[in-house]
Amino acid sequence: MKKSYALRIGSILLALLLAILPGMAGAEEAKEKTYTMPPKEEALAPVGGDDSQALFAAYVRSLFFGEERLARSSESAGSQLTGNDAVLYAELKREILAILSGTRSSTVIEISPTVFNVEGTEWTAQELGIDAIAVDGYVTDEAVQAVYAKFATDFSLVLEALLRDCSYEMFWYDKTQSARRTLFNINAVEEDGVVRIGWKGVFTYRLPVSAAYAAGQYAVSSDAVQRAKTAAANAKQIINRYAGASDLEKLNGYRQEICALAEYNEDVQNGLSVAYGDPWQLIWVFDGDDTTNVTCEGYSKAFQYLCEETAFTGDISCIVAGGNLSGGLSGPHMWNILRMDDGKNYIADIANCDDGSIGSPDHLFLTGCAGGSPDTYFVYPTHNTYVYFQYDADTLAVYPQTWLEMSSEKYVERTPDPWENLDTVTIPRDTVEIRESAFEGADMERVILPEGVKVIGSRAFAQCEKLRYVNLLEGLLAIADDAFAGCENLTVLCAKGSAEEAYAQEHGFACAYPGEE
Repeated sequence: MKKSYALRIGSILLALLLAILPGMAGAEEAKEKTYTMPPKEEALAPVGGDDSQALFAAYVRSLFFGEERLARSSESAGSQLTGNDAVLYAELKREILAILSGTRSSTVIEISPTVFNVEGTEWTAQELGIDAIAVDGYVTDEAVQAVYAKFATDFSLVLEALLRDCSYEMFWYDKTQSARRTLFNINAVEEDGVVRIGWKGVFTYRLPVSAAYAAGQYAVSSDAVQRAKTAAANAKQIINRYAGASDLEKLNGYRQEICALAEYNEDVQNGLSVAYGDPWQLIWVFDGDDTTNVTCEGYSKAFQYLCEETAFTGDISCIVAGGNLSGGLSGPHMWNILRMDDGKNYIADIANCDDGSIGSPDHLFLTGCAGGSPDTYFVYPTHNTYVYFQYDADTLAVYPQTWLEMSSEKYVERTPDPWENLDTVTIPRDTVEIRESAFEGADMERVILPEGVKVIGSRAFAQCEKLRYVNLLEGLLAIADDAFAGCENLTVLCAKGSAEEAYAQEHGFACAYPGEE
């Protein structure tokens, strides 16, 4: 016999509910009643109120994530998520990208519980690790909580990750309104003396749309999408303009281009009533309209976008940091952090590099800090004063310390090594002699010899047809004439005027010199 149980919502569950649909439905025949818990709805608090300055301050405090956009930088906010949070992030992100592509307009997104890698759709009390599913004809709060726990996500955390990683794609999102999530139904049934509890339905997420971009409370207008695409196309033109430049020239060019295109929005800065929307977005940087001005958020999003869309030669990444600025200027602020090819982190405060700003033109761009730490602040000299940057608590909570430590030295562009990507054999430091035929016919492109090598024997590297580079250091006592026989593409790094140079030239090898290679 099958028996269904009603759900009694206890005090613990009531404390969790932000909103709930009314009523519990049952079938007419008592023995076959089907009682289900109606969908549970949750609402995230909006980031700020109506006052634009309070909104701006609250928004900056709330942002705590530093990425084509399904997978860009390994340091993206989404890459920090795990478990169900990572699954939810990927599912929502796919639909957000669909909005930008124009294949959907609705920001009401339904997600099946089956995507969360949870085994089964219903469970016994023993399987849930609880005492009982039903008591006196009602499902226990403990049982309901146990089912929800299997699908637990931090919606607030995931949403903030999406807002940071998808600053361009989510240009339409209204942070002054609440995002909402409705969970699935829960029902319990007894059959042959065994009570099982399970879920029915889907998760529904409702993401609010700013009025400037809306075709309804939860729909993005096609005109808004087209505006975003136009701005992106203009941004691409900037990237293409610097295609042949070095990495440092690209970054400096992007800084200058953004400062030429944008000015700080004085209405927001002066606390006037400005509806949340374009001034906080990168669209107004790249829209081609000189009259549209942005906040520091717009500057930092625009710079991040250009960096993310650029194929740098070196390993360069960019994130957006939030916190407070003090010294000369003070208040909530957003800026960029650049991780350069030397593995160090550098400040890139584009808004404060603009004309008339405290760091103009580049005092707060790829410069070294004068002191500080992630847990306190970092101080930077600029003109005749010092500026202090302090991370907000959310930034500290999410980013690893390795991303928040700042270099104390100004960035210096690294001289490219034309040989660094070659398959390399490094000879051990204590080696004195490379013996006869030691590497003959080996499949390598580069050999690095230590200073202690004195002798290179006969045919030591003969017939290494791929060998393109070897360093011959001063102090070698003997090199066999046929040590590099058959190495037709070899370049020898050596000192000008040295015996090693003479050897290379005598045997028809090209020469490169330290500092000139």
